[in-house]
Amino acid sequence: MSYKDLIMDADGDLIFINGDIKINESDTQHVEHILITDKGQFRQFPLIGVGVARYYHGSVNKQEIKQSVKLQLESDGYNVRQIFVDTNDSLKIDIDADRKNT
Repeated sequence: MSYKDLIMDADGDLIFINGDIKINESDTQHVEHILITDKGQFRQFPLIGVGVARYYHGSVNKQEIKQSVKLQLESDGYNVRQIFVDTNDSLKIDIDADRKNT
């Protein structure tokens, strides 16, 4: 099952098509938002957010990142199958997850 929501561009601006706001499948966008945001940035859900930016500077514990990502996605209704974290040149996170059937 996938959800639909407002779709944003890379800058976080809404996308309009013929004057209407674009609505499309949004699971990929939701996962990205959960990874980028810090806890407290969503007023309605203050405990949601991984805040990957803080992992860019300083030592990176792959297991800590995986655990945080898994916990956050599962709390938002995702079934997480696998998380791959690469810290060789930069921080790269690949996630295999989809929405739980509700």
